[in-house]
Amino acid sequence: MIDITAIAGALAVAFWIRLLANDDDFFLNLHYAVIALAFMAAWLGALGLSGAYSSRFLGAGWEEFRRIIVASFVAFGAMSMGSYLLAAQISRVLVLVTLPVGLGTLIVGRATLRRWIYGRRSRGAFLSRTLVIGQPGPAEALASRLRADSLAGFDVVDTADGPSSGSGSVGPWLDELDRVIAERQIRSVALTQGGHITNDLVRQLAWRLHESRVELLVAPNVGDIAGPRVSIRPGGGIPLLRLDEPQLTGPKRFAKRAMDIVASLILLVVLGPLMLLVGVVVALTSSGPALFRQTRVGMRGELFTVLKFRTMRLGSELAQAAVWEAAKADGLANKSRHDPRVTGIGRVLRRWSLDELPQLVNVLMGKMSLVGPRPLQEIEVSSMLKHQERRHLTRPGLTGLWQISGRNETAWEDRMRLDLHYVEIWSPSLDLAIVMKTIKIVLTGHGAY
Repeated sequence: MIDITAIAGALAVAFWIRLLANDDDFFLNLHYAVIALAFMAAWLGALGLSGAYSSRFLGAGWEEFRRIIVASFVAFGAMSMGSYLLAAQISRVLVLVTLPVGLGTLIVGRATLRRWIYGRRSRGAFLSRTLVIGQPGPAEALASRLRADSLAGFDVVDTADGPSSGSGSVGPWLDELDRVIAERQIRSVALTQGGHITNDLVRQLAWRLHESRVELLVAPNVGDIAGPRVSIRPGGGIPLLRLDEPQLTGPKRFAKRAMDIVASLILLVVLGPLMLLVGVVVALTSSGPALFRQTRVGMRGELFTVLKFRTMRLGSELAQAAVWEAAKADGLANKSRHDPRVTGIGRVLRRWSLDELPQLVNVLMGKMSLVGPRPLQEIEVSSMLKHQERRHLTRPGLTGLWQISGRNETAWEDRMRLDLHYVEIWSPSLDLAIVMKTIKIVLTGHGAY
């Protein structure tokens, strides 16, 4: 119903603009009304064929929106080709207005639906009762991660061991599993790899669960590597997970840099008056320059000067070690909730992240990106482990995964994990999702101090 309303609304807007621009007769308007209905049918059909109505994509990651975008362009491509082959008269207004308005409305409608679904899931509704099967260690680890992410829609009710060794034990184990599934009303089974979980067992389990319409999920042993780095390549009659190198080079890096240049230029022009006002207020309310410059570690470990509006009193660097020790005692990433060095206006700027705006200049100059791991100080880098240095394969960003996952309330270990995860799964769509979530986080001020 949301999609029908969105598409109908977009067509109505295009139809209304067409009527205002042209004084057509009744029969020509009726002709366009029929075409509009055909557009709606084709669009909804493309959405259905793309899997946009599958429950496994609703409220789960970026895949739902990707399928909507692809289906929309496929529908309009098919309609344009059909109109050309049939020599049908279709107004350019209908295409130029309906596609952007309809696609935008579809995404907003689905995002609103997702927020409603998340609200219901946080209160225990719309959850799939899930049984995790595997060796005790991996099974408990998977169960803990699923429980921690309640918005994904899984309600882990129990864990179970796999069958014991010996082919004769598989049949009784499957029968016992059937009893547990029926008794506990299980709707999803999550399977960890290892132990006695063989390919033959997975096949038999899939057949058995298909009869009871229970979803089977298999957790691959590839850690946090996922998303665009994982593809399926058949070999020897079995599907193999292929792990690509991080997509940090070539055309995608060029596209990321181009987006940084365009976006930073636009933001500097739009936010220029606000930045000038903030600079004047900082200079008038405390002694010292309005801008604060500090050396940070950038891409490939190169040093650069990061720009920020000054939020602390002059000489605050001398007390940095004591503040960091207090932050570590709280398990935080080198920031204290009650830092005595921060000025009154500085707290306001941090609350709304206005102190970070000068870093748009760093983005424009190529030292930073809009999205990426936050730039660290040299002393912070010296405490990193060897494998954590991979976070410097990309430019540091104004925002990143850790900022939309708790900001300053994120522990140091979690921050490093999120930074490495970003490097592993980077994609343009991920950057867009992080930017959208950052706007929400900034407006609420969660985790900023």
